[in-house]
Amino acid sequence: STSSPCHTLSFDFVLSDQIDLPIMKDSIIVPEQMLREKLAPSFDGLEVLLRNIANGPNRGVFVCGTPPPKADATMIRAALAKEPYFVERLVALGRNADTVPLTSPVTLYKLWKLIQNMSRDVARKHGAEFIPIPAESQTTEGFLRKDFWLDITHANANLGRLFLQRLREHLKKAGNASVPNFS
Repeated sequence: STSSPCHTLSFDFVLSDQIDLPIMKDSIIVPEQMLREKLAPSFDGLEVLLRNIANGPNRGVFVCGTPPPKADATMIRAALAKEPYFVERLVALGRNADTVPLTSPVTLYKLWKLIQNMSRDVARKHGAEFIPIPAESQTTEGFLRKDFWLDITHANANLGRLFLQRLREHLKKAGNASVPNFS
């Protein structure tokens, strides 16, 4: 059988540290390790940076977590329809924001969580500390709360301020005598 150039197969995986998350129906199940191997080259720059810092005079390096994915497909589709970059690419595929297949929110969450875990592992490997995204910026399911959205791909300045506040609290708890104000 042949498939159209716009047809995409969906995939899913079992996240090893949250095995109770659902698996999407009719998805191809891939091993987490395969995804780790596919994503690993994207961490090469972080590896080099942290190795260089670890071999230098600086200490107290932090790797900050990234914002979780957004879960509201209706809002994502509305945002897609407003962004010229995505609209042009969708038109080239013969699609629009209403018809393009979206990866399921649960799969996006698992991919994000896997990337956070890999970031943490690289940080620890080089003596840096991984600081996760503040839990209060997430819904109970782990997605980015809507009041922290900026656009389809980015979080807003409110998340940045919250993150800096949590980092400052973390530094104080760790006994850092010179905690910056970040204001």
